[in-house]
Amino acid sequence: MNECARKIVAVDVPSGLDSATGHVPGQCVRADLTVSFGHAKLGLLLQPGAAAAGRIVVDHIGFPRCELHFEPRAEMIDPDRVRALLPARSGVMHKGDAGKVLVLAGSEPMPGAAVLTSMSCLRSGAGLAYLAAVPAVAAAAVARYPEIVTLGPENASAMAPSVDAVVVGPGMGNTPATAAAVAAVMERVSGIPVVLDADALNCLNGDVRPVREWSRRGVSIALTPHPGELARLMGCSVPDIEHDRVGWVRRASEASGAVVVLKGARTLVAAPDGRLAVNPTGNNGMATAGSGDVLAGVLGAICAGVSAARRSCQSAGTLPALPTDEVFKAACSAVFCHGLAGDLAAGRKGTRGMTAGDLLDSVPDAFSLVEGDPAGLWKRMPCVPMSLFERW
Repeated sequence: MNECARKIVAVDVPSGLDSATGHVPGQCVRADLTVSFGHAKLGLLLQPGAAAAGRIVVDHIGFPRCELHFEPRAEMIDPDRVRALLPARSGVMHKGDAGKVLVLAGSEPMPGAAVLTSMSCLRSGAGLAYLAAVPAVAAAAVARYPEIVTLGPENASAMAPSVDAVVVGPGMGNTPATAAAVAAVMERVSGIPVVLDADALNCLNGDVRPVREWSRRGVSIALTPHPGELARLMGCSVPDIEHDRVGWVRRASEASGAVVVLKGARTLVAAPDGRLAVNPTGNNGMATAGSGDVLAGVLGAICAGVSAARRSCQSAGTLPALPTDEVFKAACSAVFCHGLAGDLAAGRKGTRGMTAGDLLDSVPDAFSLVEGDPAGLWKRMPCVPMSLFERW
């Protein structure tokens, strides 16, 4: 069948594909279109199964309901949902209303991580981005983007209580100084979301208990590891992670009490209660240095917008922790918009030579598409309901 040069339509699932995991243990039909019955199968959207499934159309065939759910606790992130979840913007808002993000990032060997993360916050709608970094990094950031506000890293913990979200870790280096800086900031945050990325995760040295303790203390946390970072955190190997991405991201979220974003081909978002979201956007051009830094900034900005909106409704007193459900929604929105920015950048530059800078430049366009044309974005989605497919 694969050699016949004809269009192939798979009925429910391509023969040879494990519809639960996406694994292809042997020979498998490579379909151009898969019509999945009742509900989508998780393995159709996960790699390598997604490459065999082609475009996925869900036909309810008389089932009472037809949603893009793969199982009771898993779903695909879609444009309509993301548009509804993004923080609202009013005609009378000022920069404080848009959200303030503190970014603790960068080191002399890796200044770019701090620059990309901070500017990504602003490109994603934050009103203010404060970069706490060593002088050389701060100088490089302001020289490139004067919109970034800088302060010394020793002032980060003092600044933390006055912002709407904190992003910690990109490019800091896995050193005792990084571990101390992370601990100092986490001691001062209360009621605001924190994104722990890159070296903020590596400096935990495979011990998830501090994250669990911070979560129990009421800090709303999102972890954004790539497979190597998750493997170090969970005490397993990268092949272990890649063999069972769904299982490991759920275990990590349950063990840490945090929302966990597992980056990679089909980024996954897991909540401690077992919910899972699969991101349909993105491409292999995003496998480049700095792509994760841009994601950390996008997530920090969305969290800050949600947090700022809560603060404006609070008359006085200390804010309670942002509910985990809100952090999960923010993470789903962030990975979708980040991946869409990558798709737009690939359309302009191609995937082979795309850089994180190209991705950063496309972030505002991604938000504009989500807010302005979610119906049009459905045509880009790998999995659609039959009603939309028939209409097209």
